[in-house]
Amino acid sequence: MVIALLFLVAEPPRTSDNDRIPIHGRWLRSPLRRPALLLKIASFGATAVVTYNYAIWLPSVFVREWWWTIGEIGGAYGIIVLCCGAGGMLIAGALGNVVSVHRHGLLTLVTTSTAGVVGGAVALGVVSEPVAALGAAAITMFCLAFPIGLAPAILLAEVAQDERGRVVALGSLAITILGLGAGPTCMAALELHLGTAPQTLRSALVATTAAAAYRSPLPLLASRFTTSRFVQEQ
Repeated sequence: MVIALLFLVAEPPRTSDNDRIPIHGRWLRSPLRRPALLLKIASFGATAVVTYNYAIWLPSVFVREWWWTIGEIGGAYGIIVLCCGAGGMLIAGALGNVVSVHRHGLLTLVTTSTAGVVGGAVALGVVSEPVAALGAAAITMFCLAFPIGLAPAILLAEVAQDERGRVVALGSLAITILGLGAGPTCMAALELHLGTAPQTLRSALVATTAAAAYRSPLPLLASRFTTSRFVQEQ
């Protein structure tokens, strides 16, 4: 209901820095920005797929393969999320302030962090010791914090003030549908396809993470292309 109401929200016009920079104001109203904006929303929805899959299935990996108890993996994974997740967001914000002076700085930072997400997932798939698997999961959680922490700034920077409510609603809807809907469905389908061995759940988790990572360069490429087209038309 809240998401539906946000679609009706339009901020009143007011003087801002965007109004004093005519070309930026025209960009915020240009139809060229819409494909890149939709790709960004879909990209952050794919990030939610990885985040929810790790939160739901990683504890099961430790229970199935290494016979950890729920209390053991719950405490260990909670510490990882608390330290690496929160620390990653803080560092992402600090680095974001540095790179935001560049036109595509935030998007480039988020795209670069995907390498760490994929690297951590691949490491999770090949290690044989539970402690090493926790280390791999920590790398993934740290790098996942970058798109999660920077997503609002990236989206709202490309949106006119009277469109922000609708964009927030659309982004929240996409993250919910993709993260809680597509993520578990893909995991279940992959596990059925790979078989019933204990390590199949870990393989499915690695595969869904790698599949979701493909989307990361797309918003950056689309943003560079659309902004160059816009500049050429001015």
